[in-house]
Amino acid sequence: MLMRLFVLSLTLLASRYAVGQVTKNVAGTYVGDSKTGTSYIMTVSPEKDFKLEVISGTVVTEYKGSYAIAPLSNEKKGGLTVKLQSNSKKLGGIVVESKYKPNPKYEVGPNGVVWTIESPSKEVVKLTLPPPPTAKLNAPSRTVEKGSSIMLSWKTDNALSVTLNGEKIDANGAKSFSPTTNTLYTLIAEGKGGKCVDTMTVFVVEKQPEPEPLKALQAAFLGEFNGLYMEEEFDEETEKSVVTDKREYRFKFGPDGAFEGEIAKLKGRKLAFKGKYSISSGSTEEIGSIDVSASSSDGLKTTMTFFYEIDDNEPVWTFNDGERFVRLEKK
Repeated sequence: MLMRLFVLSLTLLASRYAVGQVTKNVAGTYVGDSKTGTSYIMTVSPEKDFKLEVISGTVVTEYKGSYAIAPLSNEKKGGLTVKLQSNSKKLGGIVVESKYKPNPKYEVGPNGVVWTIESPSKEVVKLTLPPPPTAKLNAPSRTVEKGSSIMLSWKTDNALSVTLNGEKIDANGAKSFSPTTNTLYTLIAEGKGGKCVDTMTVFVVEKQPEPEPLKALQAAFLGEFNGLYMEEEFDEETEKSVVTDKREYRFKFGPDGAFEGEIAKLKGRKLAFKGKYSISSGSTEEIGSIDVSASSSDGLKTTMTFFYEIDDNEPVWTFNDGERFVRLEKK
């Protein structure tokens, strides 16, 4: 007699443990469609609440109630005993006792939990947990100058409805905005698997004035700078080095943004340039770059880039002609 009581106590403990595990594993909102096109949305909560929505065309019938784990349930396979009431739009919102028994059963497979229920016409319908939606906002910067625009892009997955600050938008896309004050942008993606929200604040800053060449450059970097590039080959017959390419560079940077330049190539070929230079973004008084827009003596319009820095306490320009970097020192 004592032995039987002991065995019974173990059985009850095991059942309680299994019920707790089952409730945790199978809770969620599951969806599925019948062969006739009726949709089913079943919500099983860990608090033992049960809800089933049956959507047929524009008619939504809602069943609510409570459930208990069926006696033979375990972590892999089992069912629920459900007590339901119907609150249907079709019935005008009147709560009545429902005779419909969905007989929900679950099975845990390699791809997760799969439920089966019986439709009112006794058809067996499979319900699965839909993937949750994702939402991501992107922008090239979190700041924008006042009066300028910024391009926001977004990407979502598994969403049936997507909004940006309350406005319906495509699932993926981009749009230009011109905020006048700091603005919070909220992207919301909703689907069968729930809701996902991503936010981004764009800060509006005052427009920065363009730097003036005279103020941005130290006096040391103004004036005339010269450089030389030369290539040589060794002649085995004469046992002497022969110059195969030689270029002399002379560039002058004025305090008012004026630019003059000359490139003298081998055999007397020369190109003279005239134009204007402007400070590149991020430059400081001791290191940075400038862009030069100039016209050459043969009518060619070109853009050249120069880099400046202090090297061994001396101002140095470096010119990039597309093939090589040439060091320029003050005359």
